[in-house]
Amino acid sequence: MEEGEDKFLQYYGLEVDISHRPTDDILRLLENYVLGTEGALRYRQMDIRERLSAIREIWFMSLRKSGRVLGTVGFVRRNAHNGNQSVNSYYIRYFSIRLSWARKRRQASAVKKSLKKKSTRGNVIKEQVAEFMGHIEHYLKGVDQEASVLYAYIEKENIPSMQMSGRMGYETVRQISHTYFSRFFPKSYPRITGIRDDEKPLVLEKIRNFYRDYTLFQEEPLFYRDRYLVYRNEKENIVAGVQFLPVNWEMIEIRGVTGWVFRKIFPLLPFLRRLYDGLRFRFAGFEGLFYEEGYEKVVPQLFEVALHRCGLSLGMIWYDTRSPLAAMMRCIPHKGFFSWLVKPVPAEVRMRFLNMSSGDSRLYYEKPVYISTFDLT
Repeated sequence: MEEGEDKFLQYYGLEVDISHRPTDDILRLLENYVLGTEGALRYRQMDIRERLSAIREIWFMSLRKSGRVLGTVGFVRRNAHNGNQSVNSYYIRYFSIRLSWARKRRQASAVKKSLKKKSTRGNVIKEQVAEFMGHIEHYLKGVDQEASVLYAYIEKENIPSMQMSGRMGYETVRQISHTYFSRFFPKSYPRITGIRDDEKPLVLEKIRNFYRDYTLFQEEPLFYRDRYLVYRNEKENIVAGVQFLPVNWEMIEIRGVTGWVFRKIFPLLPFLRRLYDGLRFRFAGFEGLFYEEGYEKVVPQLFEVALHRCGLSLGMIWYDTRSPLAAMMRCIPHKGFFSWLVKPVPAEVRMRFLNMSSGDSRLYYEKPVYISTFDLT
């Protein structure tokens, strides 16, 4: 066990510990882990170390055997905002299980089922680990005392993750989706620029105001590496803005006709290879979008300049499906070739409320949730 880890459970060679930073073996596991839903879209994130280095507070709960990490899950702590109210929140991500161990467990389970035998040892381990996960609030900062929200994004088709989250007390509160925006030859616009340091407080206030009726608004990912663009009107006033984040994924599986097009057509054409070269899927993630009334029409220009700045042809933005932002995105014309070719995969926002009254938790069912692109990439 490395420095900074706390051991909480030990049973028949299995250990559960919590570390306050990603250890080397956790990093190796995450870099090789495949995300997504089997039989649908599956991919591997290529920017793990960079993303982790930018997260201020994260706890990893890991399952080990003989000191070797078999699986891990990360809890990202942030002070999120519901209007003027601050709330302690933990976003659950990096839920990874070593594949070789998982396969062995599934094979062993199948053999046991066919023989109609029960393993007392296996059941006890499963129950104790489930019990630990069900009371994770006792081991994370603040959640044993403050009103807190624990949440995760899970694709509807990912049945095992949906079932596991249900056993841990999580339930579906909202739904999210995303929009693709593509330009093979993105260009720049003179009214769209970056921002100076002294302009950041003004822009942040505009973003806060835009998302004042959303839950779980997070400021921490904003202005990451100074990749925030704004639109300045004729009076040089900032009236719209968006952050962009270059993303690299290694595609493992893409289902259906879309998968065939990706594998057979994209690598052959130079302009399509800018989206996908047969291995890497590169795009810009958009976050912190705002626009003042009457300036909705400049949003596509902001997206295009962001693509131009990072030399990419595809962008993606995530949002609550019942939010004003979603309604605006549906009205944008000419989103590009990619939005026609690939349909978005919806996901559930699964939450668990701690030390919170039913009246306070009801807010999360009634109002749209802010979605951070940083958290999904």
